[in-house]
Amino acid sequence: MSMSITSLPIQTISQENFPDPGWFSSLPNCEKGSIWKTTLFLENNGSVARDHLANERTFLAWLRTSLSFIGIGLATAQLFRLTNRDHTSIDDRFGQPLGITFIMLGIMFLFFGVTRYFLSQTTMIRGQFPATRGAIILAVILTTITLIGCLVIIIVVGRVSRT
Repeated sequence: MSMSITSLPIQTISQENFPDPGWFSSLPNCEKGSIWKTTLFLENNGSVARDHLANERTFLAWLRTSLSFIGIGLATAQLFRLTNRDHTSIDDRFGQPLGITFIMLGIMFLFFGVTRYFLSQTTMIRGQFPATRGAIILAVILTTITLIGCLVIIIVVGRVSRT
């Protein structure tokens, strides 16, 4: 006897009947509704699940971007260091600051992603959506400035190396 999925009864699980998973419940001030709550249980009307999953994917994109910038920063610092063994030329003076700039940019992108994720989640629960532009504009401006700085450093180091 086979049952199709459409013939199964639909049950609603309330938040009160579902235990809080995770070790966060052992932390202080972790009563119901606190900031340490690891899971929110929302009624899936319309596009609630799809919207929240899209919010998670967006956060993961911010995370990937931040890790990419951090990786570029580490690689840049090491590349400048490896090309100059005596650490006295102009390469070494620009390599570490440039690497640190990319790492700081990566940390900033991670901060943007975490902030955006929780802001979007909170406002979606209220039935709204925050169309923020400030973080995106700031990220584009800082990335552009960093890349222009990178280009200038490459040109300067190239000219000094030829002389």
